[in-house]
Amino acid sequence: MQQALETFLNTIESTPSLLALDGALRYVFPLLALVILLRCGKSLLLFRREPEVWAWLAGPTGDRCFTIIMFSSFLVILFLLFFCYYSFVIFLFILA
Repeated sequence: MQQALETFLNTIESTPSLLALDGALRYVFPLLALVILLRCGKSLLLFRREPEVWAWLAGPTGDRCFTIIMFSSFLVILFLLFFCYYSFVIFLFILA
């Protein structure tokens, strides 16, 4: 293995075109890495997060009334619907 590596390195050192390529790649690869890093950073900083729709609550006519974006908002809407319903039932009971 050592002998194969020495042969490879001797071949590179004895060929001037490979030395020129080596010299050029020493500057090209870091520039390419910087370009990739900048493009990744730009996409991370300028990314617009789209809300993930989990469900739609439909009204009596079938139209979409509420858009459930997160499970916690779903629980809040359920709580409000039950609170309004039971408040109305209690209100009717008091009136009767």
